Amino acid sequence: DICNIVALKNTVMVIWSDQNAEAVYCREHKDGDPIEQWSVVQVIEAGNSTADDHINAAKSADGTLWVNTKNEVDSIGLPNLVLRVRKPDGTWRNFPYGMLSKESGPSRPVVITTPYPDVILSGYTVYDHTHKKRYADRVVFGSIDTSSADVMVRQVAVIVPDTSLQVMVNNITGPK
Repeated sequence: DICNIVALKNTVMVIWSDQNAEAVYCREHKDGDPIEQWSVVQVIEAGNSTADDHINAAKSADGTLWVNTKNEVDSIGLPNLVLRVRKPDGTWRNFPYGMLSKESGPSRPVVITTPYPDVILSGYTVYDHTHKKRYADRVVFGSIDTSSADVMVRQVAVIVPDTSLQVMVNNITGPK
């Protein structure tokens, strides 16, 4: 569906989603290896509608890789986003968050790392379902706390357009 390329220590990684297989995968290419030599495909997560075409990644100073994705669950009361965390030892953990409700739906997640490994930020677009036109959508940011059930805490709406202007908010971005 879509991919993201990240530089890790002595390797480059490609992460991609496959909605047909309901999976998120990755492969690595080690520095100095022939261009055609890649690791076997690794499954980050599979099943349960885990894949959609939204991926954003950032690496923190300690080598942890943070990958923010949207899933395709799209059911009221269930999380629409998944934070996928790869520790420097190569182990992955997945943290669903961002509940879909009748009133709003999260999409287009980004993750931002800082020089401090314990300060990770996330943002996403909130599609407002209470209006007939998409002029009430907004962008929220918060801190990542994987020990919290909510995963993204201290959320703040940072872009909230005046609905009378009839402008749409959709894709957000972060630093690279």
